[in-house]
Amino acid sequence: MAFLPSSLLKIILVLFLFTSFSYLPENSASAEEDIEAKIEKAIKDYLEDYQVPGASVAIVHNNKLFFSKSWGVTGEIKEEVTEQTPFTIGSISKSLTGMAIMKLADNGTIRLDAGIQEYLPWLKLNNGKASEITVERLLAQTSGFSTYDGLALSDKELTGSKAIKHQAKKLAKVELTAAPGEKHQYSNANFLILGAMIEELTGMSYAEYMEQQIFKPLGMKYAAADKEGAYEKGYLRGYQSWFGFPVKSSVAYDNAGAPYGYITSSSADMIQFVKLLSGKGPDHFISDKTLDLFKTPQVQTGEDRYYGLGIRISNPDTPKEMIWHSGSTPDSHAEVFYIPGTSWGGVILTNKNHILEEDGLY
Repeated sequence: MAFLPSSLLKIILVLFLFTSFSYLPENSASAEEDIEAKIEKAIKDYLEDYQVPGASVAIVHNNKLFFSKSWGVTGEIKEEVTEQTPFTIGSISKSLTGMAIMKLADNGTIRLDAGIQEYLPWLKLNNGKASEITVERLLAQTSGFSTYDGLALSDKELTGSKAIKHQAKKLAKVELTAAPGEKHQYSNANFLILGAMIEELTGMSYAEYMEQQIFKPLGMKYAAADKEGAYEKGYLRGYQSWFGFPVKSSVAYDNAGAPYGYITSSSADMIQFVKLLSGKGPDHFISDKTLDLFKTPQVQTGEDRYYGLGIRISNPDTPKEMIWHSGSTPDSHAEVFYIPGTSWGGVILTNKNHILEEDGLY
């Protein structure tokens, strides 16, 4: 799993330039058509230059769909991509896992300041620091688990309903590389533990909980969080890059990776999550207070960049504020974003990946 924000953020900046003109006259249909044409050209140029087989992009403004288009094909049988086509969304899965935890906090099932052993008594660390790792520190990625620790357990192509717990138990032998709460270290390990916690607290599999408490209430009809559900809802593998050329992916779905990187979702689904980020989600899904906490910066990760409780925030409390997350798997890239100052948001899904090609997205 990629652990740095993908360069698809640069396409977001292109979209931002074209869609930040919220002062356009209401009847300026020709101006809107011009914006749509420029957006489409920017995306098509990238897809052609880097031979990306399939993509789906959707943009909303003031909670209304402004732009939605899909290109190309996906999967070994080369099905046409539509707005309903599920892609693996990579680390955007962390944002959905984070939202699942926030819902449990909202209804009193979990406390963010509780140590992880309160909910996972079987997870004991060699150095005895488990009691200092709180739920909140897992969400903000300040637990002390390193990036490497997470990557070492990632992309193992595991199946079965016990895959998440099986992998989480392996963390008992890991030595923390920082004291809990000391610093931000982006790690899949944090969200693997949170996935196990969801299962422990609800008595449901992670996939079942996400389906019943996140996907269905938000209207994410094509989203899934395990291999069986993903393929039932139309997911097909993407493509890996071989000297720039797309080749059918050899990487299988990893059930243990769902909480941090293997949720599948369509652009139509992800627009529902964007609406939630904008505060326009379904009534009674989550309280405004808890949603605001989810999006509140917890730790600085770069210049004008912060991490919340499973979401990224750039330029907080300014007109340029953006709430977002990126995601990569061996055969996909994804971005989701919302810009509060202009009420624009969107999602970009693509089905080919190679780290050496990401600069092309600039």
